[in-house]
Amino acid sequence: MANVDLSNCPHSGFFRAVDSRCSQCLKSYECEWLNSTDEFNGLANKPMEFLYRALAFGIDYVDARNALAESHDDSCACDSCEWLTNARLLGREHIQ
Repeated sequence: MANVDLSNCPHSGFFRAVDSRCSQCLKSYECEWLNSTDEFNGLANKPMEFLYRALAFGIDYVDARNALAESHDDSCACDSCEWLTNARLLGREHIQ
């Protein structure tokens, strides 16, 4: 996927068969094949509740790992804490 120019792709490289732009794109064959072999491709077919529970599990896991490290607090700006902040915001959006 890294070798495919996606600078003009409206879907950031995720092939959408229902979008005529994808079927008319010069990269459609490569993109469709790469997406069909992508381990995350099935996520589009999962119910939102399944995805939310997976996110909640990830939040709990990363939070527990950070607690074990004992070097993370509310002011920490490391990648792990930044991911937690963003994931929690995303989770709250789902609940609302």
